[in-house]
Amino acid sequence: MFQIDFKSRRSVRDQIVDNFKHLINTGLLQPMEEVPNIEEISIGLVINPNTCQKAYTELENQGYFYSHKDASWMVADRSTGNPPNLAAKKKNKQPRNHEYFVIIEDLTKHLGDNLVLNDLKMDIKRGSIYGLMGVNGSGKTTLIKHLAKIYQSDFGEIIIDEVPIKQVSQLSIGYLPDETAFLPHYTMRKMSSFFENKHKRNWDFERYQDLLQKFDLDEEQKLDTFSSGMKKQAALVFALSAMPDLLLLDETLDGLDPFVRHYVAREIIKDVAERQMTVFVTSHNINELDGICDTVGIIDKGQVTIERDIDDLRSNIHKINVAFAPGSVSGNPFKGLNVLYREDLGGTDLVVIHGLEAKIAASIGRFNPILYHHMPMTLEEIFVYEKSEEKPEE
Repeated sequence: MFQIDFKSRRSVRDQIVDNFKHLINTGLLQPMEEVPNIEEISIGLVINPNTCQKAYTELENQGYFYSHKDASWMVADRSTGNPPNLAAKKKNKQPRNHEYFVIIEDLTKHLGDNLVLNDLKMDIKRGSIYGLMGVNGSGKTTLIKHLAKIYQSDFGEIIIDEVPIKQVSQLSIGYLPDETAFLPHYTMRKMSSFFENKHKRNWDFERYQDLLQKFDLDEEQKLDTFSSGMKKQAALVFALSAMPDLLLLDETLDGLDPFVRHYVAREIIKDVAERQMTVFVTSHNINELDGICDTVGIIDKGQVTIERDIDDLRSNIHKINVAFAPGSVSGNPFKGLNVLYREDLGGTDLVVIHGLEAKIAASIGRFNPILYHHMPMTLEEIFVYEKSEEKPEE
């Protein structure tokens, strides 16, 4: 139907909204025509389902879409207003469930004399993909080992699906450590039997066979002869075939072959969309988390120092190259804007501004710029500027 440009300065949510509006306004989608549901669009485009939900809700709020109780979505007839009984349905519509699947309160952990987790707090919504970024030694792996029930905290509490983690028994938790290890001399086939026995309730043999073929792994080859990349792929095969309720990935996506990463992302998103699987993934490279996570946090010295919705980040921080005719501007054209960075490039200004794009454009537009060019930003750049102090220019 359309493609998403993950390098665009526009958020994925906004791109979905813009593309559907274009299809409707040009007549390629007709009133009362059904559009792909959240699961279909997220799997097809390999996009986080929560991002798709936000886009569809925005289209509904703008009068382009309406939703049925059976979770299908239709194109609204904008010439006649809302479809029959839509106003009543909206009035009775229940808010979308945003319950937290994982709640972490005051988590503290010492390893020897080192304070690794320091009164850490975090909430992860059910069916979300939460990415945590931090340098080596920041506490990422220690935190994920608590969620995997390998470590016990010195102080604090972890609640998973409303149950203290020590009492969690019915939920399936999949954990892929940063360094993959298997039982000595085991083949893929023998290791799969081990995991099948461990995850009897959820193990999906058909999916295991499909993933094995997709990754082109030899089921009879011993795992200790695999390369490091192949071992990581094998671990992903076992984890995804176990159909976990909570999937923990400790730098697992870092450095994957682009094709393999795309396929893994597609499988993860499929589970999130269809089963409301919750995913927690860590990385030391924030750009590895772009395009798959809906929320990203940064951990430093055992504390989450910043946490943001990725689409909101992209919608509210803008890098702009702007120029004015010589002598045409008196005063500061950026006055009143939250300028996070400004550099004089000799005839043009490079500015990074926090705020809504429309308001920024209107404010600068009053000075009739001869150049106003939006520039793309990586997720890493956005977070660097997000941590800057926001102060309106005077």
